[in-house]
Amino acid sequence: MDAPSTPPAPTPASAPPAPVHTTRQKVFIYGTLIVTVGLALSLILNIGLQWINQRTPTSYIVFHGDASLAGGSITITSDAVGASPRMVQIPEAADLELPVFLESGRYDILVRFANGYPLLRDPMYVAEGSRYDINLTRRPATRP
Repeated sequence: MDAPSTPPAPTPASAPPAPVHTTRQKVFIYGTLIVTVGLALSLILNIGLQWINQRTPTSYIVFHGDASLAGGSITITSDAVGASPRMVQIPEAADLELPVFLESGRYDILVRFANGYPLLRDPMYVAEGSRYDINLTRRPATRP
């Protein structure tokens, strides 16, 4: 009698060979990772330092006006060394309330109409944590 035949053992699926990285590839991969992590840390450090050193103005001037000022400009010049003048365009509005935030110090304020004619020229000192209201509304002169 014939011996029972045993089915052949299943052959394992051939797995792809493990990738072999050369030394040059490993150096490139690790170098790229180190540079990426270094850049990320330097950006985080830079943002943190700017956040710590940033100073927010606590004083402000509110300019009040009417539609006659539309298209005009407000120029604020500081006596501080290296400070550049700030120029604010006056928008078209029936009732204007325009806040401008400033650090404490001495300032020269110049307000001009749209045609360039000056309306107000005033030096002033802005104290820390203060609010100043400047009325720019042109009112006709009345007689008693």
